[in-house]
Amino acid sequence: MRGRFSETYAQIHAPFKNFVEGIEAVKPSAVIGPSSVAKVFNRQVIEAMARINQRPNILPYSNPTLHSECSAEKAYRWSNDKAVFRSSGPFPPFW
Repeated sequence: MRGRFSETYAQIHAPFKNFVEGIEAVKPSAVIGPSSVAKVFNRQVIEAMARINQRPNILPYSNPTLHSECSAEKAYRWSNDKAVFRSSGPFPPFW
């Protein structure tokens, strides 16, 4: 659906070679993962988000946690504890 509300957020770009290149070009404040592609939010993705955001929002929403895009532990470690992590699955405490 196209309209004035979606046009506020639309950006025109050439295709990106990979996810990290897209993050560096678009500079999102959050990445949302409803894909069930395990570990797609890898170290390079989290580090890119942490470089461009003071508090990067990492939202792996896939279940079960086996299919999660990232774990809480990795999001916090790879972002030097900057990440705001929200998920729909239960992750065990790690500190």
